Order: sequence, then C-alpha cells, then structure tokens
Amino acid sequence: MGAIANDPPTLDPAYSVAAVDGMLIALLYDGLIGFDTDGRPIPNLAARWEISDDNRTYTFYLVDNAYFHNGKHFTAEDVKYSFERVLHPDTASPRTWVLDRIEGAKEFMAGEASEVSGIRVIDPYTIQITLAEPFAPFLSMLGMPAAHIVDRNEIEKYADPRTDYAFQPVGTGPFKFVSFNPGDRITLAAHENYHYGRPYLDGIVYRVINDQATLIAEFEAGTLHSVGLSATDLPRFRSDPRYRDYIQTQNNFWLYFIG
Repeated sequence: MGAIANDPPTLDPAYSVAAVDGMLIALLYDGLIGFDTDGRPIPNLAARWEISDDNRTYTFYLVDNAYFHNGKHFTAEDVKYSFERVLHPDTASPRTWVLDRIEGAKEFMAGEASEVSGIRVIDPYTIQITLAEPFAPFLSMLGMPAAHIVDRNEIEKYADPRTDYAFQPVGTGPFKFVSFNPGDRITLAAHENYHYGRPYLDGIVYRVINDQATLIAEFEAGTLHSVGLSATDLPRFRSDPRYRDYIQTQNNFWLYFIG
C-alpha cells in the first residue's frame, strides 16, 4: 500500500504530462529503453541497439517474449503504431516533441504523409528509426512516457480513446491495471508473463492522499507500507531507529521552474 498526492489525469502515454501519471505509466507500460539507477539507458523492449556512424539511424533489436496484458504478443508493428499515434494530428498529443525529430515526422504531423518515413519495420523484432539530423538525447527520450508502447487493438476499441481509453490501460509493463476509484485509490496486479520475470509484489494499491500530515500519520499507523518524505519530515525519520535503515533515495528526471 502506497500513496499518491492526487488522481492521475490519464493513464494513456500519448497524453501523460504529470509526474503522477508518468510514474504509473512506467508500471503499466514499457518503452524500448529503461534507465538504471544512475539514469543511463538500459534495454527494455529493445534487447539491444546499434547507432549508425552518422548518429542518425537507430536499429533496435526487440525482445521476442513480451506480451500485452491482454495476451497479445508484442512486435515491431506496435512500436511503429505507438510512435505514429503520438505524432498523428488527430491524436493532438501534447508530447509530439518527444518524437518529432524523426525523419518525416513533421510532414506526417502536417497531414502531408500517410506514415513517418523515418520509422521502418525490418521484421517482427527489428525496427529502424532515422532522425532528420543527429540529436544526442534521442535514446534517453525513448524512455519518456510518450514513447511507451500501446496495443492498437485496445486503442481502436473506443470511439473517443482520449477519454474512454484513459483509464482502461493495456500495456506490457510489470503491473496490469485492475481498478481506479477517483479520489480514493488505484489498484494494480502483477503481470504474470512479464518479459523480465514476474514482479516480486502480487500487486500495488496507491491511495490518494493529498495532505502530507495525513500521509505521515497513516504511515506511522501502519496503514501505508511506503511514503515519500518531504525535506521537513526527513530529519525526524533519519534519527528514528525504527525507520532510518529503511530510507531509500532515488534519482528522477523532474525539472522544476521557479517563477
């Protein structure tokens, strides 16, 4: 049992802009790459990759044992669909900038092409992505929520995916969606066939608690198993022998602006 400060606005990677939905999307879906504890790209749905000498073309060799939560086998076509969906003008994603450096993306976004010329499926487990020009951070950007992979069949079930799919997510991630009660909790269950092995936890429940004092009180009462500590609370927990050996630190990619 954990906690989040507010309801996620969506669980659709194409529309994810907030920290809370980004965190949940990372549990429900996968990208081609992940990150190690130092923030360096590591394999995920891409088992390995090669970069051309001119630093424009990325060839990804995909895992062949990944499955969506609905049982569908993941292939390179899912990558092509997911990326083009984010870039498609009808989707109106606020995160097109994650992928718009791919060759042909601008023409596709303008409705001048039927597909993105720089995305090429070589075979079911190989996909090649060519950029319009070299861009050093591109590999890391493929770990962002917008570049996580969806199942076309699930998206196209709905007349209005932006609203109807938003809380019916189906990914390949280590946890699958069970339920969401706005203002109360979101429940996830382990993905038994996860390509890197079944998660250690059977599931995760995140309660929605937006008051820090209530959050800390619930944790100390034993009704929460984990909690994010503020700078104000951290010194007290560090000095408490019941908790100090269990405090974990983590890196994240958040950027704060002070206006």
